[in-house]
Amino acid sequence: MVLAAAFIAGPWLQDEEAPTKKPTGSIEQPRNPAVGERVEFSGDVQHRPAGYAVWAFVRDVDGGLFYPKYSPCTLQGGEWDCAYLRVGTKDTLDKQSDLHAVLVDAEGAAQIKDHVIDVEFRKIKNEGMKALPPGAIVLDTLRVTRVS
Repeated sequence: MVLAAAFIAGPWLQDEEAPTKKPTGSIEQPRNPAVGERVEFSGDVQHRPAGYAVWAFVRDVDGGLFYPKYSPCTLQGGEWDCAYLRVGTKDTLDKQSDLHAVLVDAEGAAQIKDHVIDVEFRKIKNEGMKALPPGAIVLDTLRVTRVS
């Protein structure tokens, strides 16, 4: 009887998978951006879930809308790079903006691409997204203000 109990509680029950670690990351560049500038946007990410990519968003703090970069950032190991990102436009020069580095899954990426198509090809006004895609994980946020 003891042998049967040892067999039932074999190693497959004792070596349960460790809990998944929470994704973390940070924005390393830009250091001191100003609204209206085009800046290098890069950073790092740890424990990125499978199927997730890093996307950049600029959020107009006053209006609350999110403006996604049109493609995901490149990933090399634990480093991401979004090349250059425009921090607001001439219409937002007197406002504050937030830069967001966000993990987005395939479904969220499809939602961003649909939004981009609406803005670029259908010329829909008020081009920002009202919210980040469902399931998005914010890695880091950087507040940007106008420099006089």
